[in-house]
Amino acid sequence: MMTIRKRKMSIDQYLEREFTPEARPTQKTVINWIKSGKLDGVKFVGKWYVYETLTEADLMVERVLRSA
Repeated sequence: MMTIRKRKMSIDQYLEREFTPEARPTQKTVINWIKSGKLDGVKFVGKWYVYETLTEADLMVERVLRSA
């Protein structure tokens, strides 16, 4: 499937979405993952963000959920 675009999310959003509270790594760990290339992200205006890759299917699901 073809990648359509990337969307930035804060590290806090990423941690809440991807991990349970018991298994959640620290923000510093996520920053180190970004710096080492293990995770796609960027520092923008002094704040770190994780990129979420959206495919055509993801965008279609979002449209369907918004119209419901």
